[in-house]
Amino acid sequence: MTKYIVDNCPMIKNLDIVKHSCLDKLSLQIHCKNTTDCPIKQVVDKCKKTLDKIYDPLAKEILQTLQVEEVE
Repeated sequence: MTKYIVDNCPMIKNLDIVKHSCLDKLSLQIHCKNTTDCPIKQVVDKCKKTLDKIYDPLAKEILQTLQVEEVE
């Protein structure tokens, strides 16, 4: 699975110390790029797979709204 950071995710905190981090169910900080079971990222994967096959304006709009960036 490609690693992503979803900049527009409501779980991401914008403080400098925890930038691009979200809180898991135990309230531990996890870096967004290391979270693979996130439902938002599952939507991102489905949109990207759809766009690889056909042009879908809805999938494109979803990715733009979420402001997804791929990371290593």
